[in-house]
Amino acid sequence: MGLQPESVRQYLDNELNKWQNLGVEGWSEGEDNWINYLQHLKEPLARIVGGKPLEVTVMNNLTVNLHLMMVSFYQPTPNRYKVLTEGGAFPSDQYALETHLKFRGINPDDALIEIFPRKGEFILRTEDILQKIEENKDTIALVMMGGIN
Repeated sequence: MGLQPESVRQYLDNELNKWQNLGVEGWSEGEDNWINYLQHLKEPLARIVGGKPLEVTVMNNLTVNLHLMMVSFYQPTPNRYKVLTEGGAFPSDQYALETHLKFRGINPDDALIEIFPRKGEFILRTEDILQKIEENKDTIALVMMGGIN
């Protein structure tokens, strides 16, 4: 592997300090929040693997687990193939949903139903989720909601 670049320790210490001080809020707090890593890493990762930025993503075990969950629980039929999810999901969650649908030959633009919090609010209301399920009850095959927006 060669010698460690001098700047690596500083970058790692910065991330460890964010984790220590922010915990899960590190996903959304600050300029270099973790939720945006995907956008920062797509270009360099594409160069490394010889692909285009739209052909690569950064994933981890959560994304793999989402794919495995969908293999087990997402059983689409010609009429019931849509997935209800929260709008603005983690990029890796969105990637898992979109690629799984594409793998099954289903267009994500047609199959994904996203629900967002009401204007001026940051949390989905249970009644809004239930209403969206009722509105789409004949076409929904899976409801997948994350823990954080």
